[in-house]
Amino acid sequence: MTSSSEDAIRVSCKCNRFIADPSHPDDYEEQLRKTYNVAWGGMQADTMYCHHMNSKGEHLLLCNKSADNAHPCMGVMYLDIENEKKGVRCREARRAGLPHDSCTVHNCAYMKAYGQCDFMNAINGMRTT
Repeated sequence: MTSSSEDAIRVSCKCNRFIADPSHPDDYEEQLRKTYNVAWGGMQADTMYCHHMNSKGEHLLLCNKSADNAHPCMGVMYLDIENEKKGVRCREARRAGLPHDSCTVHNCAYMKAYGQCDFMNAINGMRTT
């Protein structure tokens, strides 16, 4: 990761952004469901982190974008509703004892490009308390 991304990790626990309907390929929603193992009507899924997306709300791997395009935030995307639109909102990761799923090469551009994710390492470091 670049030093600017590393600096962002230290300051951004969540950005509170809301993403309702980003531009995406035709089969985007189905790919997203498979990538995050969405089940139970969307109420059960693997963790989607804010850094898995760019500033436009596009999922980096599903939209063929590199890790350089990641939104520099270590927040977690939670289902939310804003102005009667369903979407996801970036919020702070839960504390220790309530785990989130780890990044994988299938959902994280950093894991795919570098074999590790400094955002995930920082999140795990914060959650030990």
